[in-house]
Amino acid sequence: MGLLHAMQAGHTLLETALLRTLHMLGEARPTGEYWHLNLIRRAATGHRPSILPADVARSADRTRRFRHVAVRTYDQFEPDEADGAIKAASQLVETLVPAMARFKAQVDTSDD
Repeated sequence: MGLLHAMQAGHTLLETALLRTLHMLGEARPTGEYWHLNLIRRAATGHRPSILPADVARSADRTRRFRHVAVRTYDQFEPDEADGAIKAASQLVETLVPAMARFKAQVDTSDD
């Protein structure tokens, strides 16, 4: 249960950061049944530079799918299936901050 909670909290934090980024850019948040998936897709594509590079978006999608297990089907959790999600979370820890810094450098035109 501790692992499920940690993965859920971590991915929710990522979604919050992406939603705030879209808001700062004046973009509407995704809606509908698949908004979690569409948020990652939109962060990886669009009319502006991607917020998440493709490899980071793949890791985010993997943790999203695992978070679904934690929220919806935790009673069917299979520990052997956690390995890929844990690896994806580790990749996010290493790549997310540099990806966001790259995105900020591309879109921030202020002189600070």
